[in-house]
Amino acid sequence: MMTFIAVCIAVIAVELGILIVALAFAVFRIQKTARAVEIVAFRLEDRLLNFGSNIWMRALQGAASVAGGLWKSRRE
Repeated sequence: MMTFIAVCIAVIAVELGILIVALAFAVFRIQKTARAVEIVAFRLEDRLLNFGSNIWMRALQGAASVAGGLWKSRRE
C-alpha cells in the first residue's frame, strides 16, 4: 500500500511539474505577443497622429492661402 501511495504522489508531482513548465511557457509566449501588439499599437498611433496633424496643417495652409488671396484682392 505504501508503494502505491508513493507512486501516486510521484505521478502527481510529475504532472504538477509538467503543468508548471507549460504555464511558464504560455506566460512567456503571451508576454512576447503582448510586446509585439504594443509595438504595433504604438506605430499605428504614431501614424494616425502624423496623419491627423498633416490634415490640420493642410487645412490651415489652405485657409491661410484663401485669406491671403482675399486680402490681396481687397488691396487691389
